This record gives sequence, C-alpha cells and structure tokens, in this order.
Amino acid sequence: MNVDNAKVSVIVPVYNVESYLKQCIDSLEKQTYTNIEVILVDDGSTDKSGEICDRYSKKYSNIKVYHKKNGGLVSAWQYGLNKSMANNICFVDPDDYVEKNYILSLKNAMDKYKTDVVFAPTYNYHAGKITVLGRLKSGLYKGEKYNNLIQYNLFNDGHFQDRLITPNRWGKLIKKSLILENLKYVDLGMTYGEDVSIIIPIVLSIKAFYVLPYKENGYMYRIRNGSMIQAYDKNRWNSVKLVYKNLYKALKDKHATDTMYKQLYIDYAIALILSYKNYIKSPTATVNGSYNLLLEMQNTCLYKNIKSVKNIKNTGYINNLILFNLKHKNYIVNKILFDFLRLGFKFKSK
Repeated sequence: MNVDNAKVSVIVPVYNVESYLKQCIDSLEKQTYTNIEVILVDDGSTDKSGEICDRYSKKYSNIKVYHKKNGGLVSAWQYGLNKSMANNICFVDPDDYVEKNYILSLKNAMDKYKTDVVFAPTYNYHAGKITVLGRLKSGLYKGEKYNNLIQYNLFNDGHFQDRLITPNRWGKLIKKSLILENLKYVDLGMTYGEDVSIIIPIVLSIKAFYVLPYKENGYMYRIRNGSMIQAYDKNRWNSVKLVYKNLYKALKDKHATDTMYKQLYIDYAIALILSYKNYIKSPTATVNGSYNLLLEMQNTCLYKNIKSVKNIKNTGYINNLILFNLKHKNYIVNKILFDFLRLGFKFKSK
C-alpha cells in the first residue's frame, strides 16, 4: 500500500454532538494545509450527528465517514486510525475546532525539526471566552532539555490536574507508527484517562518534540456542561484501575527512572481523589459506599506506593483531606467529607 508521507489524517470520533459538529468540520475544511483526509467516525450517534457527517462527505471529497455501533471514545478513534491512509495523525474532538493554520504549522514544524511529535497551542473555549490552556513554552525539546523535562515533569510539575506536558490526543501531530507501537497500553474499557495511556508512552518512546508558538495555529478545547469530563462517570474507578496498571507497565517497559515512578504515584493519588469525588456525584451514592470505595482503593497494587505522598501542591484543603482519609480511613471523617461534597455538587448542579 502506497502511503503519502505529506498527507495528514485528521480523525474525529463523533457521538451526539450535533450542536457543535458543523463548526468543527468547517474549521478543518478551511485549513491552509490542503493535503489532508478527514475521517469522521460516527460511533452510533442517536441525534443528527451521523446525518451531518454524511452531508459533509458528499460535499467534500477529502471527508470520509464511517458509521459504527457505539463502542466508546477509544474504539472510535482506533477505528479511524485503522482507516487512515497517512503517516501523520491528528486527532480533533467533534465539539472542538481549530484555527486556519493549525495543520500547516504542525506539519511544517515536524518537517523542519525532524520530530515525530509536535504540540500545538491549546486554548479553553467556554461561554464565548478564550483562555490559554497549555503552559509549556514553545521551542524544540531535545537532548538535555528534553531529558530534564520528562525526568521531572512527565506527569505534573506541582499543579493539581494541570500537567505541563499536556496528555491529550488532540492538540498534536503524531507519527502513526508511534501510536500503533503504544496502542497496547490503551484498553477499550477506559472512559477516563485514556489519552494519558497513549500519550505518556509515546513521550517515553521519543527523543525530542517541538512546541509551536501562539499564532493562528491553535486548538480550541470547548468546555461545555454535560460533557464526559464534567459529568458523573459510572466507569471512572474501573478506568482508573486500567489506566494506571497500563501506565505502570509502560514505565517498566521503557526503563523509567525512580523520579518518573514517583511522579506516577503522585498522579495515581490524584486519580484516587478524583474517583472518590466522582462516586459522590452518583445519585445513588451512600456514606457506606464511599467508605467501601476507600477500602477498595487501599487494596490496589499501586496503593502502597502513595503512602509516602504527602500533601499535593496546589490541590486545596479538601483534596488533601480526602488523601489523608484514604490513608487512615476514618469513618467519621469520611461522613463529614461525604456530606460536604454531596451538598457542594448539588449546589453546582442548580
């Protein structure tokens, strides 16, 4: 099979996003880099998303549409990856959009600096307001500069839930071979942290990457009410167990340093905190259920490694109290936390 090394495959996993999908696809069709194929994977949408995809595929020859039974986000983007005809992969989520020079800037940087991964500028887009999302400075990360970055900032740099090296599929141009090589660390059952499971192993597989400066080449990440990351996820805890089991294996396979493992343990502690809070969002959550979750967390294979994790920087009093109670499992403290968080989530939902 002949593969065009200049071509970029843009993979868009689509599920029930009829309100935002047109803006996403329009932004891809307006790209100044024209050697692209847009792969829309309709993952069993029940709204008009599938129809919108079909209309665009009839209008533009470079748009391909595939309709499949709902299998989740991971299955959708992997399906698109298998259909790709290019060596260069770019993921765009269907409720987001990109600026006109997005792909041109990514591809030019990949060719100029001979890197297999290029990071784009990323922005949060919420209620009409745009704010910078990424904090990593632009430039080439190679040699000692690259090694120092991943040595101490592979997972985080002390900012709670705000990684310096953004672990998202989107906002990057990646060589297809790198993704295929590291797919073994991604599980179809993941509904949380699935991007971390592919991007962290990829970063550990390379020797350099480039970060674009902020111009007309950004990725706009839309924050919307009811999105998967904001809502209660009944599969969150199962996902966390899968994600961190695979991340631990990836670090072992790629001969990570002790410093990198320590970062993993801190990140795991954060994931436990978020899983606990996620459970309390459930309409059927109980005090006993939250306490039993703490006990289950203590029985995971990675738990013993977070005992040395003290208060996490910039996380706030409540999150550190959850971490404290995870280690000491006091039922009274747990009830106080449960009642406080339950009340807070109810207030936010109004």
